[in-house]
Amino acid sequence: MDDELDPPVGLSTVSQAVSVVDFSEFYDREMASLVYFVMALGADGETAADVAQSAFVKAFGVWDSLRHPKAWLRRVAQNDLSDRWRARQRETLSDQLPERTDPLSTALAVELRAEEREVVAALRMLPVKQRQALAWCVDGFSPAEIAEALGVRPAAVRQNLFKAKRALKAALESTWRQAR
Repeated sequence: MDDELDPPVGLSTVSQAVSVVDFSEFYDREMASLVYFVMALGADGETAADVAQSAFVKAFGVWDSLRHPKAWLRRVAQNDLSDRWRARQRETLSDQLPERTDPLSTALAVELRAEEREVVAALRMLPVKQRQALAWCVDGFSPAEIAEALGVRPAAVRQNLFKAKRALKAALESTWRQAR
């Protein structure tokens, strides 16, 4: 009688295979936008690609339990980036300066046009809270969803979005006026 309650042999293997396919499709669809999201938070291209890949590795381990994988990935990536910045601040200073490279030259998953590079550079000038709110907004999240993901009030998100958009507009208009 107990045998009747057991799932058919191979059923768990089939559901795991479907889950891996779903994850693979999600990865293909979201990787580039996640890299761009992390760059919008202020990371260089190489770090953004690394953070995004790390977030996907973590997501794979809990894939079947994720209810909102797009938001979950961005939260994990944002936390990972913050952890990396804090770790970098704790590092001891060196007598030698590192070689300077173009921070966008190694963006493995995202190819940026000239206008996008200007936007990313302008985003880096914004305060962290404004940059975070705008990055989430650009990625399609509403202020209520952003507030829930970041653990803040929706009014605070809306205020940061307003300030960020105003500052970004001014910075980009100035850049474009100088280019003429």
